Amino acid sequence: MKFCRNSLLTSLGVVTLAAAWGLAAPDVDAIRKKIVAVDPRSEEPRVEMTYLQASGSVNLKTGKVARTLSLRGYVHLPPGTDVVGVSHQLALTRVQDEQDRDMLPQILAGGQLTNRRYYSTVHRRLGQGASPSIYVSASLNGLRSLPKSFKQLGGRAYIRLAKKRLTHEVKPVRAGGLIDLTNGFVLQIKQVTRASGRLKIIFSYEADQANPFFNVNMKPPFVSAVELVDDKEHVLSRGSWSNGSSRSDEGVVKGTATVQFTLAADRQPAVLKLEVVTEIEDRAVDFQIKDVKIPIHPDDQAKG
Repeated sequence: MKFCRNSLLTSLGVVTLAAAWGLAAPDVDAIRKKIVAVDPRSEEPRVEMTYLQASGSVNLKTGKVARTLSLRGYVHLPPGTDVVGVSHQLALTRVQDEQDRDMLPQILAGGQLTNRRYYSTVHRRLGQGASPSIYVSASLNGLRSLPKSFKQLGGRAYIRLAKKRLTHEVKPVRAGGLIDLTNGFVLQIKQVTRASGRLKIIFSYEADQANPFFNVNMKPPFVSAVELVDDKEHVLSRGSWSNGSSRSDEGVVKGTATVQFTLAADRQPAVLKLEVVTEIEDRAVDFQIKDVKIPIHPDDQAKG
């Protein structure tokens, strides 16, 4: 199997080609102008596509060529956007080649880009900072053909926003009574242990659904963040979570979950804070890329 690859990087003024091909880099400014972010207002989320890669491999025995197209970029979020989940996989809505042919049916027929799964931004530490950005991508494998250029590539990224949430505080941090977070969702701290710079809390819960911790793919309510806070209201640590067992009992799911914190021996938690999302909104953020050429075509490589 002979593998051939080329790439075009369009990351705000950075365009590189494999030096081995001895080709001059494309016009950076020209490519930058072709990247169009829909609804670019600073107070709205927007998508910036930064990377387009076309690659091909040829089986020297059978002559069969396999082609792959990859897109990468970022969802830029305005400060203060309450995003609890992001789907890293882009959905393509328009793929038009230089002859105005629609390539989207070929892509959809292959069953690609149909799975939308949200990942917790809090649990994975995504979109943090003053100007948060979250990585998104799409990879199309086994395509029958690739054009020399794209007249238009369009698609969208999906994010999940918390429209309503509540904060519940537990103090002191110890095993104890029931915590009624919201209708149909009750917790109890079963065990608190501390050793080797870590604090572990085991919860039991009753809820309408299984695994209501950081699971942004379920309907609300669910816990989106767990923090340990000292007596001066400084956050000491944010928890990471794992599910335990669960069972359904007359329509109510009963289960356990474990939340672990990294905590120095001299830090004493005074309060356990639970952030609970009670209402969500899914939002699609669109993008377009226009008139982008593939500078080194995989079919040309295979012929060489």
